[in-house]
Amino acid sequence: MKKAVDGQADYPAELVELMEQNEETVDFVKNYAERDRYIGKEINLSDSVEAGSVPLLMQWDKRWGYDLYGDAMIGLAGCGPTCMTMAYLYYTGDLTMNPRKMAEYAQERGYHTEEGTSWSFWTDGAADIGLYGEQISLSENNMKAVLDCGGLLVCSMSPGDFTTKGHFILLRGYDEHGFFVHDPNRKENSKKQWEYDTLSTQIKNLWAIYDN
Repeated sequence: MKKAVDGQADYPAELVELMEQNEETVDFVKNYAERDRYIGKEINLSDSVEAGSVPLLMQWDKRWGYDLYGDAMIGLAGCGPTCMTMAYLYYTGDLTMNPRKMAEYAQERGYHTEEGTSWSFWTDGAADIGLYGEQISLSENNMKAVLDCGGLLVCSMSPGDFTTKGHFILLRGYDEHGFFVHDPNRKENSKKQWEYDTLSTQIKNLWAIYDN
């Protein structure tokens, strides 16, 4: 099904819905007609990664967002590969990795399913790229302990503040005001801190990710 955007009628309904739900994606959606300028092209992340900091990458970045992840665009369904890329870049500094390449890896190794990114991506998939991932039980103390040890947290989220269906986010730290979130779908969510009580009611599962 196609819908009109600014009088044009060849935009997938899923993209129009994305724009309606998240105004940050307006430029990405409106440039869909010019997607061939970006699909499969070389990606330079040198301006997006700073040593010692966890990069914030958006799944709908035009550099990779129009490329496919399964039957959908990374911009619509690539939160998992984008989160893993943020962790991988933080630990390795390897700028040859990007969300498109990570999505290709997830598909080739069977970590992409009809439901989306498999939870085994955060354990077996992490190991295959030189990281260490383990599922942990949900508690504020467990989460803070991982972050205190230099780890990162990936959370599978239920519908709520971050998603209407399902979503992965990355947690990179905390202070007395709450946890620092890297949401690959919404920059605004990454500009503020989130209290444990708010996050915990929406977390379906979570994993600690470390440098191996």
